[in-house]
Amino acid sequence: MDLSFSSVNAHYAFGKFDRVSIEGISYQVHMRTEVGYILTQDDASGCAKQFPHVELGRLGALGRIRSERDYYDPSAARKRQMKPHVSLSALMGKEKHRVSRKEAYCEAVSELHRENKLKLTDASLCDNMDRIMGRAIQFAGNLNPGGDKSVPSSENFSAPPSPRSLRRWLKERNDFGLLGLVDNMTKRGNRNMRMSPEALGLLMAGVRGYLSKDRPTIKMVYEKIYLAFEERNEDRAKRGLDALNIPSCEAVRRAIRALEPFAVECARNGEAAARKKFRPALHGIDVSRALERIEIDEWPVDVMTLMESSGIYALLTDDEKRWLGPRAFLSISWGRHVRCWGP
Repeated sequence: MDLSFSSVNAHYAFGKFDRVSIEGISYQVHMRTEVGYILTQDDASGCAKQFPHVELGRLGALGRIRSERDYYDPSAARKRQMKPHVSLSALMGKEKHRVSRKEAYCEAVSELHRENKLKLTDASLCDNMDRIMGRAIQFAGNLNPGGDKSVPSSENFSAPPSPRSLRRWLKERNDFGLLGLVDNMTKRGNRNMRMSPEALGLLMAGVRGYLSKDRPTIKMVYEKIYLAFEERNEDRAKRGLDALNIPSCEAVRRAIRALEPFAVECARNGEAAARKKFRPALHGIDVSRALERIEIDEWPVDVMTLMESSGIYALLTDDEKRWLGPRAFLSISWGRHVRCWGP
């Protein structure tokens, strides 16, 4: 019996949700015919093209076809949205070291599992942790790439992870590749300004002076804010209150950079210049009817900070201030075609 395999009559088998890239152009599978596939470009043009099996075989032999399985599957797309959109080559410092540690441990577990030396259970992983750690250290090579005197546990190869963490890393690597091992530890902590509502309101009142046709510099705005804080602290001292912390020039710069870019450009250089600078590139989102695309967002509103920074809080009566109550949530829906929004 001849069991040899020939690829002469072999055909590509693309799935319904696969993304097929041919010579740098991405296509979505439209349908399969007797002679080949009809593929549709995944851009807004909707251009369809037929590729016979013979042509696909020739392009595949030249390495010009790349297939991404289940790329358009809704569940797979949902998973991609859960992970950070970052290039592995762009990772630096501690973030890169954490990914290297996770990858070494995942590779160690996978290799030992292929050798039938452990099972992917908590008990087996715990019993073989010394063996896993030794294999991971072999893969790592440099145990302290950052050269730090004290290495945190998230980067320390000699600090073994828990079996539960190992299984989670393996699952994320299987689902998303190495990108699944990228974490969000760099985004931890409270990054908001540590200022009282009164100080923040005084700061934002000065920051709004940046929105002027006179186009003041950040240094000029900071000097005005500094004088305003000095004057307010003198008044608070007369009333026996503690002085407000004067924000630094860097804090003023960050507050100015946090303003809406279109509003800044419109206030400083005029509406025409703002529209020219922020006009949509190419076609933007292509919608043809109302309710075709609705975007919804929810935001926890810090009422005290928002009203202090806008100067509204000082206009309220005591009863109105008590009526505000706890933190509110603002939900907005935006129709892309009609360009209208509503809470």
